[in-house]
Amino acid sequence: MAAALSMASVQTKGTDTLPSGSWGIGPLVIHWSLKSQSEIDVEVSVFGIDVDELTATLSARNAKISDDIDILGIITGSIGLEARFAPGAKDNGLYLEGRLSGPGFDTGEMDFRIVPW
Repeated sequence: MAAALSMASVQTKGTDTLPSGSWGIGPLVIHWSLKSQSEIDVEVSVFGIDVDELTATLSARNAKISDDIDILGIITGSIGLEARFAPGAKDNGLYLEGRLSGPGFDTGEMDFRIVPW
């Protein structure tokens, strides 16, 4: 039961609004723009450096992307994004999971719905 509550939690740091916005924690920033009712463009950067593997259009057919992060050996970890578009589902939205850390910085385990829809 606790895992289900964790997955449905909504973080409001940044702009958790549609059709576009951004969300950040430390050096990690996620930008999004809703393209249609079932597609959202996402772009991830760390220290302003784009993470190409985490720049994509998420849809019901391509709902998950993830990547291992290593920015100059300073910030390391693994993060993933998932978009949920189930008709009528209350947990639809853009989710972030994973962990990033570096000198004096650690996100801890992330499992956040950063944009509900």
